[in-house]
Amino acid sequence: VAIWDRNGKHREIIGPRRVQLFQSTIRFLTRFKAESHQYLVVKHRSGKREHICGPAILYQNPAFHDEVSVEDGILLKSLDEYVVVNDFNKDNDGSRATSTLFEPVKDSKFVEYSERGIVQGPTLFVPTPNEVVHKFEWSTFCEDGKLSKEHKSQFHVIKTTSHSLGKALISLEFELPNTHSIHAEIDVQYNILEQSIYSLIKVQDPIMKLYQAMQADAIFIGNSIPIDDICDGNGNRGNISNAIGDIKAYLELGKVAKECGIDISMLRVTKWWMNEDFMKMIRI
Repeated sequence: VAIWDRNGKHREIIGPRRVQLFQSTIRFLTRFKAESHQYLVVKHRSGKREHICGPAILYQNPAFHDEVSVEDGILLKSLDEYVVVNDFNKDNDGSRATSTLFEPVKDSKFVEYSERGIVQGPTLFVPTPNEVVHKFEWSTFCEDGKLSKEHKSQFHVIKTTSHSLGKALISLEFELPNTHSIHAEIDVQYNILEQSIYSLIKVQDPIMKLYQAMQADAIFIGNSIPIDDICDGNGNRGNISNAIGDIKAYLELGKVAKECGIDISMLRVTKWWMNEDFMKMIRI
């Protein structure tokens, strides 16, 4: 509890304990507890901000604290997991053992100068009061394989393991020379390299850029499919499958992936079909 006597003198008492009160004001304090994987964020009345690693207990005292909260540390489970940290302390002495590859950057949204570093797992990362962990915000795909216009994936930990471009197969439309189109479901796998993480920060939303590149490639690939293959009664499915499934034909995708620091490891067409109007025209 916090107790103020009639002269305004303050004292803090942590029980169990019996206290005699006379013309005093008492306030029961809120208890905050951080487990071993957590930390306490303490905002002092003096303006100082403090991070206390768990396990720890603190009572929020209005005489000393404006706000106290409990936050989870960021668990990096393997060598393939990283977080990007912006350090806004100009006098940083580089003493954090888990921070590497710091480089000076300018960021007008916060301060005139900061340092940016990458923290690699395995470790439990707890930021200092001067550090802000970068939040990635990338586009996601809907269940129908098309890019979502409303929802984006927000995350702090970036993995250099293999990823799928979409949770489900990506839906892509190839425009044909005769104004009709071929629809396809495509599985795209990619890898992120450690040295490319800074590139991903500058790009901001690589998923959207990769999908837009695939759409541009689909127009070129669709127009390059021979009319004979399209109108063949048997559909010449092998030739068409080879045309839309050739990763080398996706020139814009390869270019954008390189700019983003991403390696496209696989592109596989699982299914494709012509639109119904065109199929009726072929049958006639």
